[in-house]
Amino acid sequence: MSSAGSITANISKGAGHVAIDGELNYQENGEYVRRPAIRAALANPANGYIDLLRSVFKVPEAIIRYVARYWYPEDITAPQVWWKDKQPVEPLFRQSLIEAIDLAGNLPVDSYWMPIGHRNVDRDYVPEGIYRTDEYPFEVVLTKSEYQLTRLIVTPPIPTPRDTERFTEPSNIWVVKQLREVLPIGQRRVEGDLVVINLYETQESSQYRGRANTD
Repeated sequence: MSSAGSITANISKGAGHVAIDGELNYQENGEYVRRPAIRAALANPANGYIDLLRSVFKVPEAIIRYVARYWYPEDITAPQVWWKDKQPVEPLFRQSLIEAIDLAGNLPVDSYWMPIGHRNVDRDYVPEGIYRTDEYPFEVVLTKSEYQLTRLIVTPPIPTPRDTERFTEPSNIWVVKQLREVLPIGQRRVEGDLVVINLYETQESSQYRGRANTD
């Protein structure tokens, strides 16, 4: 069935999270040997979070520029900053990684971002208060099974992406929705009044995941 769609999905695992998980899950002789040093670096407040993303987690530079502009800016009142009434959000993400390392033990860590919906606003001018603090959660959920530690980054809505045509590659995420709803971009299979969608991601994310899996 058609893979057209008007929005990106409310869950994703982009190249940034692939990079972070890749460093956390690097093993030698069955041991997650990088985690102690990563935890120490995160726990040191003298280490800037953006610097850690670049130097410790090897996040692609394009993602660094993106999160430095919209997520973790030096000036949280700048017009383009997302979620102004919840800033600064950097301490939340830093602590969530420390907790993930402590809780995971000898299990892998698997991270995903879940923005709860999209808003049709200019992504470079997001007025303060557009996302009410009492309307949407901003939290990182950590859930542990016998197989892995899952890290879910739950945020308020984000501006609708300008360039949804970039989402062309099948991901490893599927969504079941009612057919009558606005549907995300992906390959669809209709089951009565429902639709199962294999979500699409960008080619950059797909390629980076492939490289990370071979490191």
